Amino acid sequence: MVGIVGGIATLVGGLTVQAVVVPRTSVAAELWTYPWDGGAFVVVTILYAVFHAMVFAGLWGFRLSGLAGSGGGARTGHALALTGTALLAVAEGLSLLWVGQRMDSAGATVTVAVFGLGTVLSAAGFVTLGVTTLRAGRWAGWRRRIPLVLGVWTTLLLLAVATPFGAAGIGIYGGLLATLFLALYTQPVATPATLVPTGETLRT
Repeated sequence: MVGIVGGIATLVGGLTVQAVVVPRTSVAAELWTYPWDGGAFVVVTILYAVFHAMVFAGLWGFRLSGLAGSGGGARTGHALALTGTALLAVAEGLSLLWVGQRMDSAGATVTVAVFGLGTVLSAAGFVTLGVTTLRAGRWAGWRRRIPLVLGVWTTLLLLAVATPFGAAGIGIYGGLLATLFLALYTQPVATPATLVPTGETLRT
């Protein structure tokens, strides 16, 4: 549930910024706080750090479920996704240090690099988990495809954030996370049909 709330909050936040804040802002695009003024930026940044922490909790639950498999690939995927999400939260904290500075300042440049690294690790982790989830066969139907879709979108997000529609891209990322955690919440264990080899019957 924590992960679902974090994903939905990211979805709503991203789409609101794209549709409402960006078109109405008077803050110069060269400033680090764009499209927010200093005070609003601090509040929003803290909220996003909390959202990342909530997503981290959801990903930890996904790891504990074993639905992505139990082999080395799954362990690597979980480690990458968790580390990437943690770095995104760290980057939000670093962002608070550069209020009032330009995008090309040294501190802002380092923070952008941390955001980038966190996104790359997350994307690699989700793609890996997408593959291992499909191979594990412990989920059926639409659920088994969600990790891979999330991984592909997070990879594309590396390009989307450099466009005028970056906030919407982040919102979609949040929506996919919420979908993953909803899948986990509604079916936290393997599909019953996958628990018994083909041709066998359950015995009491």
